[in-house]
Amino acid sequence: MDNKRVSDDRGNVLTIEGGRVQLKLGSEGRIRSIGSVGKTPEGEKVYRKVERNEKAIFRTFNAFGFCYQAIKEINPDVIEVAYSGSGIKKGVYAIDIGIFNVVKKFLDFRSRGFELRVYVPIDQFEFTL
Repeated sequence: MDNKRVSDDRGNVLTIEGGRVQLKLGSEGRIRSIGSVGKTPEGEKVYRKVERNEKAIFRTFNAFGFCYQAIKEINPDVIEVAYSGSGIKKGVYAIDIGIFNVVKKFLDFRSRGFELRVYVPIDQFEFTL
């Protein structure tokens, strides 16, 4: 995968390096690991993230949330979420970027730049294992 570093005037930094995706918000001092980038056996670019608890699910829409800037910069063909919390079936949920782009919902919590979150209802994902 190509290495990339993107920043804005608020001190936010998104880094994609060695397949790892990290985000540092200017308002916080810590670096967050927000996923990884790789290839499927078919050669498609895939963005993967791991969610370990039910806090990862936005209950109002029963949806997984994503950093929209990361999705834009990675430009994946497929998005996968490995979920190991409670509330829904544990395993890997996958969605094609075409479906993702049709069903995604933006919310106004922090509606600009790197803090913009996009949500996709879990029922739009294919449960793969």
